[in-house]
Amino acid sequence: MNCIEGCIQTYPKDAAQIAEALREGPVMFSWTDGSTQYDLYMVPVSSFKTRFEAPEKIHRWFSYDHVIVGIERKGCFFFDLLSGTQAYSPEYVAEKLGLDPMEKDSAGVAHLFNMIVEAGKKFGRNIVI
Repeated sequence: MNCIEGCIQTYPKDAAQIAEALREGPVMFSWTDGSTQYDLYMVPVSSFKTRFEAPEKIHRWFSYDHVIVGIERKGCFFFDLLSGTQAYSPEYVAEKLGLDPMEKDSAGVAHLFNMIVEAGKKFGRNIVI
């Protein structure tokens, strides 16, 4: 797992650093908005190489640019951070990760996710066939 030292903030250069690290595999880092600090773990599902088969359908996790995002002592959920096509609202991120939607940290984490999506556009889609 790639560990990004220091505290990540919601800056384009930090988001680009995370997006690039995710292309290589799992990454962990601390994020802060100046008052709150979270430890985040991000694991691209392509790291699992898992495939589900069903009649007339094959679903591959790693074909869809999803990343499992976990915030220590909060929650964990899938987010499409690597396709360059998604946008996340603070309410959605708060609901999925167990954050308080009324707190500013939810908006900061959602903004960071949106910046990671934007930074990831330069890499193109992360499709494994």
